[in-house]
Amino acid sequence: MCNRAKDEEALEAKGLLVEAMPEKFVAESVIECLKPLLSPGERILLPRSDLARKVLVDTLEEMGMHVDEAVAYHTVKVYSCCNIYQLIDSEKLYGVNRRQNHS
Repeated sequence: MCNRAKDEEALEAKGLLVEAMPEKFVAESVIECLKPLLSPGERILLPRSDLARKVLVDTLEEMGMHVDEAVAYHTVKVYSCCNIYQLIDSEKLYGVNRRQNHS
């Protein structure tokens, strides 16, 4: 599963098959996308943010899946560019993802 067409292209260029791509990358959309692909009793490794909501894990478990969670990244709010540079210099920041606010 991936969440953007560019990710799908990159994975397929490496010979990997993308079987699912939700309309939105939120738990509810991911669940709807995965439902037809999963069967009760299957094990799922779920890499996720340390601040991710529990709705995806809870729903998959209610569907009979065995879910192993792995914190893949830590979400940190940064309020100024100076703060970002300080985090990079101190090697506490390894990547930046610009999040757009859709209101």
